[in-house]
Amino acid sequence: SSGINAEYEDCDRNLIVKGFLSHTMSDKRTIYLVDISPSVFEGADVFIFELLVLNKITDAAGRVFRRFRGDYILIEGLFGSSTFVSRFPIHFVHFLPVYRCLSPKMSLDVYRTGQLTQNNIILLEERQFRSESWQRVYQYLNYYKSNNSSMRNFVRNSNKLLGPEHESQCIKTFLHYIKIDDPSWRGLDNFVKFLNVQLLCFEKSPFTQNCGPELGVDFNTFVV
Repeated sequence: SSGINAEYEDCDRNLIVKGFLSHTMSDKRTIYLVDISPSVFEGADVFIFELLVLNKITDAAGRVFRRFRGDYILIEGLFGSSTFVSRFPIHFVHFLPVYRCLSPKMSLDVYRTGQLTQNNIILLEERQFRSESWQRVYQYLNYYKSNNSSMRNFVRNSNKLLGPEHESQCIKTFLHYIKIDDPSWRGLDNFVKFLNVQLLCFEKSPFTQNCGPELGVDFNTFVV
């Protein structure tokens, strides 16, 4: 499977086509996951129509991505949110097979109220929450937020796996720091993966492990 991000206000075709072409495998079926960012204001309706109906999309340089028979296109977007619908109507989306899931922000509201309008809706996948990246980033950010933006005396326990009772607080913490009003799950996951790489470097750095006390400063807080 391959991930393609549709970002920026005008749904940049050059980046989208480049992303598709970089993952194209003519001898294999490919599953493409297209994440339409909430920041997109226009162009997504035409882009989706060309991709799913015409089976091709062209950029400004004339490069063409053609969808092969057997390829699957999964599109993630906050189509049900009022802000998304107000920016542009995507009428034909209603004629496509749809699997509805709640956004992180909507999931947090359900955690708070305890009320689901439909049955069998997964708020946060257990596999995702139990992943090393989500556990690491949550432990860091939760401690940072709970201790007045200080990482002094923090030691992450890599053997400690936080349970389902932390799922609501995890989403709340990530939404607080991502600084996007209503991100998609893929957008939130990209944020976690990016921060996880930075934290891995932080943990392995001899400077963050050995410097600070002798300098009389909270070096770990400064770096994080």
